Parts: sequence; structure tokens; C-alpha cells
Amino acid sequence: MTLGIELETANAALLIGNTRGDNVVLFDEESGNFLGEFITPGSGGLKAPDSLLFGPDGNFYVSSGDAKENSAILRYDGTTGKFIDTFATGGGLIRPYGKAFSPDGNLYVIPFH
Repeated sequence: MTLGIELETANAALLIGNTRGDNVVLFDEESGNFLGEFITPGSGGLKAPDSLLFGPDGNFYVSSGDAKENSAILRYDGTTGKFIDTFATGGGLIRPYGKAFSPDGNLYVIPFH
């Protein structure tokens, strides 16, 4: 008797923050073909997107802004790209380039200096 495991090929997409277009675009990871927009230009106030991250809740967190006045972390639906809310803003948040969720569920942000 032979036991086997059937594996399905996963379709994967590459998400890229388009700083000049103020949107997030999708590319097919295997072929490199452009698949369209995941987040439309300016959705939820998106400006110069950077540092893209899926959270443990399945939502998509995007660093937004090109100056102190408009820096924020915006939250989008991780499946549809629909804007949910402004997750964080103010409090010295200036051009947040890096972020990570810790095992305790907190989001830690590294600001640009």
C-alpha cells in the first residue's frame, strides 16, 4: 500500500507599494505579469505607500505619508484591499518605514529619521 500526498499549486501574488502612484499594485509572482491594483490611488488617504505588512488578524497594514503632517498606518481588508480605518497616526509618527507585530499582538514601528 502506498500513501501519497497530493499537493496543489498555490497561486501567489507580489504586492508592491507604488510611492508615486499612491496605490498598491499586484504582480503574479511566477510570471511577473501585472495583475492590477490591490489598493486604489489615495484610498483612505493613502500617500506614498511603504512598508506593507499582513497582520495576525488577516488585515493589511500600510505605512503612508511623505511628511510629518500626513504620516499614518492605514488598515485594509487583507483579501479585498478595501480601506478599513486609520490604525495609527500622530504621536511622533513620522514616515514609518518599518513595522512588525510581536507575539503579544502589539505593532511596533520604526520611524524614519
